[in-house]
Amino acid sequence: AGKREDNSGKVIKSMLESYGVSVPYYEVVPDEAEKIQSHLRRWAAENIPFIFTTGGTGLSPRDRTVEAVRALIDRDVPGIAEAMRAYGQERTPVAMHSRSLAGVMGDSLVITLPGSSNGARESLEALLPAVLHATNMIHGGGHG
Repeated sequence: AGKREDNSGKVIKSMLESYGVSVPYYEVVPDEAEKIQSHLRRWAAENIPFIFTTGGTGLSPRDRTVEAVRALIDRDVPGIAEAMRAYGQERTPVAMHSRSLAGVMGDSLVITLPGSSNGARESLEALLPAVLHATNMIHGGGHG
């Protein structure tokens, strides 16, 4: 139970690579807070600029990714999730059910995306390429 092909992850990887973003890790992690957090800690320790998760952002009792991520981020970046929901809401009324969040963990920007391929694609459409500038700001660079 709970196992299916990770189509949304493939969509995310493809979209990021189309913007020239290196994707050093692509892993399917079980919907368990401890395992999610273990991976996030490892990737953040490697100073990976962007960490995208997919799935676990809805209202189902098993959707626990948001809580796992929230417990680890140092600073919340609410505008990113707001942009994703606003963009999605223009396309489907169920976008309002998303509990996606974004935040800074060390030098990494962590963004939780919906588990559906369409939701993940639309969320990235809302963010790219503007969100790629975030790493410059995280490291103390300017806004320009």
